[in-house]
Amino acid sequence: MKVEGSIEFTISEQRPDQVVAQMPVQAGILNPFGVTHAGALLLFADVTATILAIGSAGSGEGRSGFPLAITLYANFAGNQKEGPFRSGENTYPLT
Repeated sequence: MKVEGSIEFTISEQRPDQVVAQMPVQAGILNPFGVTHAGALLLFADVTATILAIGSAGSGEGRSGFPLAITLYANFAGNQKEGPFRSGENTYPLT
């Protein structure tokens, strides 16, 4: 059995205290029950948080591996079958 998918998201805003991003719900990230796979949600959250943590230093090939996740823990309060997921909107900014 071959299983295939793709995850795509866009960073629309990056400030020192906030990163705003969107991930469209599409066939490649759905689980067998028709909702977004938890791994796709976690990847979206992890990459968005990493961009916020790295800030203006940027990331890319050949750069150091900061931040390196040793333990990653998440609680999912909900899921969805359509529309985009959004990060950084309607959240408290870092202080």
